[in-house]
Amino acid sequence: MLKIFPILLFVSIAFSAEKTFFFLPPDTKSWFDSSPIIVENGDKQSFKEMLADTLHWFRYSWDEDSLPDSILIYRDSDSLFSEPIGAQGFPSEIAVQIPLKSLFEDSREGVISFIPEEEMRPDEDAYGFYTSDIRLRSYLGSFKSDLTVFVLVPDYKEWIEETPVMVDAKDSRDDWELVPDDSAFAGWFRFHFSKEEYRPAWFYLYKKNDTLRKAPIGKNGYALGETPLWPLGGRGEEDSIFIVPDLNYDCLPEGEFLAGQGIVYENDARQVCTLQYNCLKPDFNPGCSHINFSPSPVYYSIFSADSELVKPDEPLLSQKSCVWGIFVPGCNEKIFMENEYCQLDAGNYLVKIHVKNLDSAFFVPYTVASTALPFPDFRNKVDVIAENSFVWISSAASERYFVLNALGQVLARGKVLGSVKVEIPTAGNYWVRVGSETHFVRIRGK
Repeated sequence: MLKIFPILLFVSIAFSAEKTFFFLPPDTKSWFDSSPIIVENGDKQSFKEMLADTLHWFRYSWDEDSLPDSILIYRDSDSLFSEPIGAQGFPSEIAVQIPLKSLFEDSREGVISFIPEEEMRPDEDAYGFYTSDIRLRSYLGSFKSDLTVFVLVPDYKEWIEETPVMVDAKDSRDDWELVPDDSAFAGWFRFHFSKEEYRPAWFYLYKKNDTLRKAPIGKNGYALGETPLWPLGGRGEEDSIFIVPDLNYDCLPEGEFLAGQGIVYENDARQVCTLQYNCLKPDFNPGCSHINFSPSPVYYSIFSADSELVKPDEPLLSQKSCVWGIFVPGCNEKIFMENEYCQLDAGNYLVKIHVKNLDSAFFVPYTVASTALPFPDFRNKVDVIAENSFVWISSAASERYFVLNALGQVLARGKVLGSVKVEIPTAGNYWVRVGSETHFVRIRGK
C-alpha cells in the first residue's frame, strides 16, 4: 500500500493542476449541427477540438503550464473562420479574445464555464463566465417526442397559392419549407421534426417566394392593419401544434374560448377550419386588426394640388388638428381636414400619411387625397354594457369586436352591426375592443 501512495499523490497533484473550460453552444441550428473548436492566441493553423460532454455541453482541458493567453471559439463547419465567439458572447458584431489565462489566474479555480448566449444564462451575469461547474443549472435538454407543425395559409390573394416557410428567428439562414398536408383539408401545410433533430425555439412564417424576408408573420397573426411582430414559439411538450395566422378565422370548437394561445391551437384546428377562398369572392371584405398594438406616432404632410409642400410633418391627432381621423395602414382609413384648424384656402389637397414604426410586419405606406372643406362628424356610436355574466355590445356601423381578459388574452371575437350578446362565464375585469374603441367592463358573474 505504501508503494502505491506516491503514485496516487502524483495523480492527484496532476489533476488539481488541470484547467477545464466548459462551453455551452448557442441554441441555433448551425451550432446544433456542429462541434466547437478552439483557436489559441489567434493561430488558425492549429486548433483544438472540444470534447462532447453531458447535456449538450463541451469541454477542453489544459495543464496549467500550457494555458493559452487568449482563445476564440468557432464551429468546426466554419471553414473560413468567419463567425467567432469571443468574450462579447453571442450574437456579437465584434469578437473580443477571451483572456483565458487571466480568467483562471484571477479566479484561482480549476474550472471556467462559458455561456455565450444571454438568454440561456441561469442568472443576469453580464458576461456569461462562471468560476464553477454550472452544467446542471443551464443546458439544452432533449425533446421527449417528435413535433409536427401544421399551418393554414392566410385567406388573401398573395398567400393562397404560396407555400409557407418557417424561418428561425435567431438566424434567418435556417429555414424549413412546409409541404401540403396529406389530409383532405384545403390550405393546410405541415412540417415534421423528429425528437433527435434541432427545432427552432422561435420562428416566423414567410411565403416561399419572399426570398428577401420582407413580410414575416409572427405570433399576432396576419390581417390588414398593424400588429406587433413577435416570433412564434416552436417548443413545448405537445406532439403537434396548429397555426392559423388569418385573424379573420376562428378555429375553436363551438362553445370554447381562446385561452391565451393567440393564433396557435392545441386542438386539431383542421377539423374546424379549412381555406375558404373568401379572397376570391367579389364582396371580399376582411376585417382589420390592431389587437395588442400600441400605435406608433402617425404623422401627416399636406401638399397642394401641384405637389407643393404646404405643411410639413405634424402628428395626426383625434381632434383639434388640421388632419384628423382613424388611420390603420391597410384598413379603411377615415381621414378628414377642417378649415377651422388648417388655416388653408378651400381647395383640393394631398395628405401624405406615414407611420414611424420599424417593427411592424404590415406597414403599408399610404397616401389619401382629401379636401380642405368641413366634413360631418363620422364617429360611430358604440356602447358596451356589462350585465351579470354577459356583455352587450352595440354599434351603429359594422365593426369587429374582441373581448380580452386582464392579461390581454382574446376570449371572444366577431362582428357586430346593431347589438350582440357575449357570454363571459368567469367574474373579473375585461377589455372590449370595438373598432378603434376600447371599453373596460367588470363582470360580476351569475
